[in-house]
Amino acid sequence: MLTFFARHTVKLDIDTPTLELLWERSLIAIHYPEMRNGKCGKHDNESLDPKDYPRRSAGVLSRLLELATSGGYVCAQYVGHSEYKVGKVLPKTPVKLLRGKWGTVNGRERRPAVLKTVKFSSFVHWAPASHTVLAVSRPQQGTFQHWPSVGDRLAALVDNRKLPVRLETLAPTQQEIMCSEFLRLPIVVQNGLPQLAHLLLPVGRTMKDVDIVGIATDGKPLFAQVTFYNLSQSSEKLGRLRSYGSAGAHLILFCNHDQCQIVNGVAVYSIQKVFDALRKSQYGAVWFRHALR
Repeated sequence: MLTFFARHTVKLDIDTPTLELLWERSLIAIHYPEMRNGKCGKHDNESLDPKDYPRRSAGVLSRLLELATSGGYVCAQYVGHSEYKVGKVLPKTPVKLLRGKWGTVNGRERRPAVLKTVKFSSFVHWAPASHTVLAVSRPQQGTFQHWPSVGDRLAALVDNRKLPVRLETLAPTQQEIMCSEFLRLPIVVQNGLPQLAHLLLPVGRTMKDVDIVGIATDGKPLFAQVTFYNLSQSSEKLGRLRSYGSAGAHLILFCNHDQCQIVNGVAVYSIQKVFDALRKSQYGAVWFRHALR
């Protein structure tokens, strides 16, 4: 089933009692009151047909209808509560209207509000600090969004099962961190790679073209790109990485490749071999135990 992330914040513009009702009844809700012309009439729009809304609102309503029809896993945040509700919605769950009151954001305080809601079929309370990978990978914006980046993690949390220890289980950001941790191991020198001494920037999205920026133990700059694509699919990434090759810098491309070789001055290394080597090390075993919680 698909995975979703829902935010129930002050931006819904509903009063505190209505917000609390969502929490108490374990409801996933959206509040899009405007008509198709984008204007808000004297009464909230109660239609469940996306065609009766402007494009942005229609998209959110379509996702809610998709969840109700096909079912899915949902992580829901509620203002005023530090814990989230993480659970499952079964297929063919009805979308129901909930009547409450507007909040104070748009100057319609105490006016009747109509929310479209779907009820959790089952859920658990989740403290973000206990699963930091999920917490930091949440969609940055939006009331109700698809959340494909979490893969099977959300389902495993809801179903109370352990994640399989596989490369594919790691989120892309975790694969980047995994490669940086691998580069710290002394054994990398035996494999023809430089050993990382220091990171200069946070691993991941700080720079457009590289994921790992640091200094190797020989004092030279180190730039690495991490991808799950194979080498033939990574030619553009390889080209951009080469532009960092001045001043004798070490350049590494971790990708889905069956061998380790030098390609146009870039050390191409198998990301699967990184996974295998790190997992076998005592240091890496600890990392995986926490990364796959």
